[in-house]
Amino acid sequence: MPSNPQGTLEPNAKPYYEQPHNQKLDNIVGSKSLPIIGDTINFLKDAQGFEKKQWEDHQDMYKVNLFFRNIVGIIGPDANQLLLLDRANNFSSKMGWRDRLGLLFNNGLMLRDFADHKMHKQIMVKSFSPQAMKKYLTIMNQTVEESLKTWDGKSHLEFYSSFKSLTLNVAATAFVGIKMGPEADRLNRAFVDTVSASVSIIKLPIPGLTYKKGLDGRKFLVQYLSELLPEKRATVTDDMFSQFCHSKSKDGESFSDEDVINHMIFLLMAAHDTITSATTTLIYFLACNPEWQEKIRSEGLDLGADKIEYDDLEKLKILEACFDEALRLYPPVPMIPRRTVNDVEFKGRTIPAHTLVYVNTFNTHRMDQYWSRPNEFDPSRFLERQEHKQHPYLFAPFGGGAHMCIGKLFAYMEVKAFIHQFLQKYQVSLPEGYRLEQRIIPIPKPKGGLPIRLRKLK
Repeated sequence: MPSNPQGTLEPNAKPYYEQPHNQKLDNIVGSKSLPIIGDTINFLKDAQGFEKKQWEDHQDMYKVNLFFRNIVGIIGPDANQLLLLDRANNFSSKMGWRDRLGLLFNNGLMLRDFADHKMHKQIMVKSFSPQAMKKYLTIMNQTVEESLKTWDGKSHLEFYSSFKSLTLNVAATAFVGIKMGPEADRLNRAFVDTVSASVSIIKLPIPGLTYKKGLDGRKFLVQYLSELLPEKRATVTDDMFSQFCHSKSKDGESFSDEDVINHMIFLLMAAHDTITSATTTLIYFLACNPEWQEKIRSEGLDLGADKIEYDDLEKLKILEACFDEALRLYPPVPMIPRRTVNDVEFKGRTIPAHTLVYVNTFNTHRMDQYWSRPNEFDPSRFLERQEHKQHPYLFAPFGGGAHMCIGKLFAYMEVKAFIHQFLQKYQVSLPEGYRLEQRIIPIPKPKGGLPIRLRKLK
């Protein structure tokens, strides 16, 4: 990894990833905050409202104090392009995410930078080739079918936790290559503990606390995957674990055993919580808008099959537009952090080197100068009106640039595989009087887990 992507280091200077976070942001305006705790309480109480006020008061750029650190927020499609495209290597993803994810998801793809990140992504991309994706889809379809059988006879369901179990089973089978059952349950439990720890406020390894459970969960995952690794190295199978073991870059580089395990643990997290969040949002809006539910169902019936094939994915344009609209309204990663490697200019102001900075995709996705009736669910904006094409970084639920989510197509495929089977089988609605109360940070999740009503169609 280059120690300074923009030039040579001054004598005796530390490389950027060993530099402390810059806290001197006198040149950037922000609202008055409380001593020590800063804006943290207001942010945790209502992240959506807090960020909206910063945007209204300060527009493109502002300073906040969150979790005992000064951080710069920037908003808008130009901000997204600056931070995510980053052709000059001015922003470190590793340093942006390290405090939250470093010990739990060490050296995952999102915690690598520049040439090191590029090399690892080139190896990994082989595991997301069309040939590999077709095999994952076969596994997905079977897992969705088996999971939906357990929903039979239920007229009411708490969707978030039920779908979370389904995605964990998909991850166990498609990623690791183990079948649903006690073994998958043990793996899933350790994984859930690890993910929960990544979003905990108190990050101390005290027995009984969430963070300690997460560290223990990671330890179990490392041991479990290490024991499976010789078998995966010896034989090529359809699961992603095996694919990682045998993938090579165009220059013949491959992953070490440690790399394989780190990437597996990270991708299990990335593919699980984000898909659960986005699909729950989509189900809520389809339950609120039965006309779109019916359009998706009719589109699926035109395929003439209970399960989709790989070549069917691009045919499900209405389903994709509805999913994009759910991602627009509640992006699974509403704030994307980085840390500056060098001084960076934005809108006539300077963000100093080594400063934590984030873009706010949630508010960018609701800017009324770009989106008509931005707070309404209207998938037509992704069909006839094509509102998202006004700026290349206006719609960024999967990030962008070199760090564009490598699992983007996998996510669309899993959601399409599930929704196709689900809506062929059920009509979904909400309990009378239900109102959505959505927690936004760290990942959108409805309070109460989204209770739904199911009516069996066949």
